[in-house]
Amino acid sequence: MSIDISGRNGYRLVDQYKVSASYKVPSGKVYSISFNIKIFRDLDNRLIYTVRERYEENVLKDAKNILEELIEMVSYSPELFEDPVEHIMSFYDKIYIEGVKDNLFFKSIRTVVEYLIIKDIVGYSILTPLLADEYIEDIALSAPETSIKIWHRKYSDYGWLNTDIILNEENVNRIISRLAFRSGRGISILEPILEGVLPEKYRVSATWMDEVSPMGSSFTIRKFRSNPLKLEDLIDSGSITKEVAALLWYMAESKKFIFIIGPSGCGKTTLLNALLLKIPKNRRVITLEEVPEINLIGGSP
Repeated sequence: MSIDISGRNGYRLVDQYKVSASYKVPSGKVYSISFNIKIFRDLDNRLIYTVRERYEENVLKDAKNILEELIEMVSYSPELFEDPVEHIMSFYDKIYIEGVKDNLFFKSIRTVVEYLIIKDIVGYSILTPLLADEYIEDIALSAPETSIKIWHRKYSDYGWLNTDIILNEENVNRIISRLAFRSGRGISILEPILEGVLPEKYRVSATWMDEVSPMGSSFTIRKFRSNPLKLEDLIDSGSITKEVAALLWYMAESKKFIFIIGPSGCGKTTLLNALLLKIPKNRRVITLEEVPEINLIGGSP
């Protein structure tokens, strides 16, 4: 569930923008939905990341009830996997539009039902806007009934930001099950730890219920840039000096051994990707990774 803080005293809006989530289904069709993002500052100078959907809560509730009825009616078929949106909406039109004489309400709410199919079935449910936000690098939940936290590239000086999204145990377990399915892995009491990669190349890890953590189920999603940073980007941002970049570049081209060591989140993978992009294209590169993180797009001209 989301907590509305926009009207609370002492909360000041510091940023707002839109994010768009796009998904290509097996049939080749692309579906897109958008969300409004607002970031507030509270009285303790903490930032809170909030998600606002396109429709009012009461309208979404009606659409969710209809969608639940539709899902019970829809049978698994090749058409469903090829295009879940089109297949389920064909049932909607047959049952609620063609099959109802006074169908004005169902016509008006049709786009909302389609929106929910894209968000909750094709996408990642309540995580859909967070995964679509290019500013977000990490998404984490420590336990049910706690706020989902995110690492926002634009506001990294504030550390982890709380969101207005709080999930109960049932919803957390449902999301973790979906993450496991999408990553081609399983998670259960017998295998309570998940390590995998989502189709979007995001790394996901999770724990199941209280088998590992006494606080309950948890998950973390690490997002990676589709276009990795180059050494020049690291120099411009002040992460490394020109001299250090030149030395590392020389060592990479000279086939020297390089060890990149540091704590979680310090930029090891970012630096490694930047160095790999400096290896000449006629070189053969072999990577051994338990969870794929290296992006070998690009390279030296």
